[in-house]
Amino acid sequence: MKIIFDFDYTLFHTARFLDALCQKFSPYSINKDAFYGGLRGAYDKKHIFRPSHFLRTLAKDSHNQYNLLAEEFNSFCCSIDRYLYPDVVPFLRTLQKKHEFFLLTFGDKLFQNMKITGSGIIPYITRIIITENVTKDKEAYTISGVEPTIFVDDNPLALMAVKRYAPHIITVRMKREEGEHRDKSSGKEVDYEITSLTQLQTF
Repeated sequence: MKIIFDFDYTLFHTARFLDALCQKFSPYSINKDAFYGGLRGAYDKKHIFRPSHFLRTLAKDSHNQYNLLAEEFNSFCCSIDRYLYPDVVPFLRTLQKKHEFFLLTFGDKLFQNMKITGSGIIPYITRIIITENVTKDKEAYTISGVEPTIFVDDNPLALMAVKRYAPHIITVRMKREEGEHRDKSSGKEVDYEITSLTQLQTF
């Protein structure tokens, strides 16, 4: 069985990561309001977060050098396994011999790759795809082919698109307590809804 995972708010607690990054920048006269204001302004027209835009804004507003903040940012992202949800590594470790695991994540390629690498889960993953296609439908189909596949994501819009594009893929909504999509209903294209990867072991 192939299992395709989204990253943010499916495997990775992005809110905790951002809070910790905010604290990392506090010695540079960057308070919480400035940090999250810069964060909101760093999304492009495709709703992709661009770290370079974010860091330039913080550097300008706090009168720090861009390269200094970029160094701190890159250093912080090198070791962020503590921001994985606690069920992630046990699940991957237990089932890696039975299933092939794939990551399909939306966002800036360099930033997402940095987070995934820093999280330490690459040894468990067969293939990583970082896309600017928010629906992930074509990419999920490419990974699956015609083989039995489960797709786990917190975004019901992506699950809907994947189910319509590749009906044979089992769609699973990961509904953590946090995340941009937490208040959205799953919809009829979602086959299952879970709150933890331990529930996925029964499939």
